Amino acid sequence: MNRGRNLILGAAVGYRWPQIEPFVRSLRLTGCPAEVVLLTGQTDAETRRNLSRYSVRSLPVHPVASRLPAVWSRKRYNRRWLGWLHRAVKRLAASTEKAPSLRLVLTAFVAAAFHHPACSRYFYYFRYLYPRAKAYDLILTTDVRDVYFQADPFAAGWRPPSGQVFLEHEAVHGSEPGNDRWIDMGFGREGLALLRNRRIICSGLTLGTASGMLAYLAAMTRELGRRTDRLAGFDGVDQGVHNWLFWTGRLPGFSAVENFQGPILTLHGLPASFIQSNAIGQVIDRNGRVIPVLHQYDRHPELAARIKAHFSPSGT
Repeated sequence: MNRGRNLILGAAVGYRWPQIEPFVRSLRLTGCPAEVVLLTGQTDAETRRNLSRYSVRSLPVHPVASRLPAVWSRKRYNRRWLGWLHRAVKRLAASTEKAPSLRLVLTAFVAAAFHHPACSRYFYYFRYLYPRAKAYDLILTTDVRDVYFQADPFAAGWRPPSGQVFLEHEAVHGSEPGNDRWIDMGFGREGLALLRNRRIICSGLTLGTASGMLAYLAAMTRELGRRTDRLAGFDGVDQGVHNWLFWTGRLPGFSAVENFQGPILTLHGLPASFIQSNAIGQVIDRNGRVIPVLHQYDRHPELAARIKAHFSPSGT
């Protein structure tokens, strides 16, 4: 596999360099040669300079909202003022074909104005990847602020047929109020009942082949767009859509991976007693294998402090 053909997509809109530094520098310290593209906005000179230094492409995003009349832009999440526009976006998304298409690209362009950045990132990823997918082998979409790399995520040969999603520790739908609310908001009580007792999948990181990831991002774009009237402006609801797509069979070829059995460790809800380290402080699995990617490491203060200590002072 030519790891130089791999791609990492993340969103860092509004972030400053100290928030991005552990992600960027830990990745490059692994020797990973993958192309890295981060969505940015409101980015200061220090951040731009350091992203360039570490060969990270900054993709400034200019929300459609900036092109709307000021009164519309301020009210773009408000159902009472712009519910008619939300419903228009819903109809546009519902009209898209199942396969990725230019109409879906248009949906992604328009819908980005009416969703929280946690959701609109999928629209931007899809727009970026749609004309470029054939240039890549594997693609990782990832959170940025709470992700740390211990090894090249592509080096160990984690190659799914289409894609991999990553389970949270033991949590199930029906027992987690936040996740249950996100499902209910997007899919109603019937959707929540359908997913009840299914494991919760974290939407923060997803790994796939180029074709698999394009299909995944198309599905996320379509379903978020179709629910614009329900989900406009809400944070976290992308996880509800992510789980609904997987558990209802709309991501063919994707598999759900347990903690310690793949390249990513999701630390939210994981007891501290489960976290084992080797002699140089890297988190390992029960077989002593270094886990390439730590997600939500900030949920464990001791681990977070150890990671942050590696990057102080900055630039070393």
